[in-house]
Amino acid sequence: MKSTPVPVVIAGGPKAKTDMDVLEMTEDVMKAGAKGVTYGRNIFEHKNPGKITHALAGIIFRKETAKEAAKHLDEK
Repeated sequence: MKSTPVPVVIAGGPKAKTDMDVLEMTEDVMKAGAKGVTYGRNIFEHKNPGKITHALAGIIFRKETAKEAAKHLDEK
């Protein structure tokens, strides 16, 4: 995404079937050059919005893989 002069973020999408689907989609778009994500239902309808947000932050800000970030979902 070096050809665009503005930051690109992925906007939402369908309700994911699994947490790993959300994490892998996020990892893929970040690798493609996105600067972030704007999710709705995959966060606020999640059984634990705080944990999925923490896992997504791992991918976006700490450059973790989806597999690494998924470990945050099991933390207490």
